[in-house]
Amino acid sequence: MIGAAQRTLVCVMSVIFLFCLRGASADSTKTPEPLVQQLVKQTGGRARIVYHAKTGKLRFFSTQGNEGVLAESARKMDLRAVSVDKSARAFLADYGKAFGIADAEKNLEVKRIRTVAGGRSVVRFQQVLEGIPVLGGEIIVHQDERRGVTCALGEA
Repeated sequence: MIGAAQRTLVCVMSVIFLFCLRGASADSTKTPEPLVQQLVKQTGGRARIVYHAKTGKLRFFSTQGNEGVLAESARKMDLRAVSVDKSARAFLADYGKAFGIADAEKNLEVKRIRTVAGGRSVVRFQQVLEGIPVLGGEIIVHQDERRGVTCALGEA
């Protein structure tokens, strides 16, 4: 129970930090693009989503529960044999366009990986273009112990 509370606190603090950096919108009247609709559907309609006020791209996604979302690409993998950054990248390969990432393989480099209690992990990616880091272009992916994504935030 404490682990879930800590994860939620980290996600909430990260969103507050992002709000402080630039304008954001939790506009619930906006019609989500198909990728975001897929994410919301996988959570049973309990997802929390926040869009960037200027770009309209997804800025924050959370499952609002203990069970994460498995991307279609990740479902095809043997997740016990795959690194946490590879499973996080699989999520961004499927849903990265909603955040503004054109190609998760070419445009994202792993910046940091952290393992937390209960087998959960946090992978921080830096956006790059032709090998050059993009200022402010970061995506952070939180995964549960079975590699389901519980929270993804950032902007590209």
